[in-house]
Amino acid sequence: MLTSRFLRLVLWHCLAGLAIVVLPMMAAGQGRAAARDRHELNLSYVITIAGMRIGGISVGGTFADSGYAIALRGSAGGITRRMADTSAWMAANGTIRGAVVLPDRFEFGMQEDGVSVEAQMRLADGGVTDLHVVPGLQAGLDIVPLTIDHVQGVVDPMSAFFAPFEDGSLITGEDVCSRTLPIFDGRQRYDLSMVYRHTETLSGARAPYSGPAFTCEAVYLPIAGHSLTRSAVPFMSGNMRFEAQLIPITELGVAIPFRLQISTEIGDLIIRLDRIEVR
Repeated sequence: MLTSRFLRLVLWHCLAGLAIVVLPMMAAGQGRAAARDRHELNLSYVITIAGMRIGGISVGGTFADSGYAIALRGSAGGITRRMADTSAWMAANGTIRGAVVLPDRFEFGMQEDGVSVEAQMRLADGGVTDLHVVPGLQAGLDIVPLTIDHVQGVVDPMSAFFAPFEDGSLITGEDVCSRTLPIFDGRQRYDLSMVYRHTETLSGARAPYSGPAFTCEAVYLPIAGHSLTRSAVPFMSGNMRFEAQLIPITELGVAIPFRLQISTEIGDLIIRLDRIEVR
């Protein structure tokens, strides 16, 4: 049976995955173009499971000079009596120096059936310098403990996937997919390893985008802060159908997700681009 806890974890990693493959790439491309003083990008996504629409996600980012500020909000409605409505949000800001991304602050929150989880995190030079989590970090025999080493050399989910490429250069699937991301989201430390699979051409009169799309396969590897006994964690780490399809936005020199897909016990959970606006 697909439980509320299971859907919450899957939805959270899809939201984090969307942040990972959307926004930092925009900021990286922005930071390499001196002529671009300021840009805004607004995106909306639809969430479906087993073909049924259960929610949506909105993403917004502002990029000026070498700084970035980005935010994401998403919600999903319960599809069984065992599932409560779930909503989540993330926000991050930082700077870019050349090809290096330096996040300064990350925040996230999730609410389900009146119960909230929140975290605020500050970072400097790739390490966490301050962390506030409500409720507090879990401890127990089944929880892999976090140490100070686990929060060094990391990025937050919304600043994790910077993939800069020169303006006017030919971007390939290998450019955007082939990397392993060391991520700390305020509660858990995990790696997301991505591998390029194939390229296809998208088209359609009603589609928000037409052109090449790069498909990456993602593998979730839990490292610390997670439970050893909850079934959702081994399911996520053993799931071979966690895919991200990325599309290039040539006028900005960036790539964003067109589609995320992860299999669940009752069908595929899909997050798909519905609208894109660049200013």
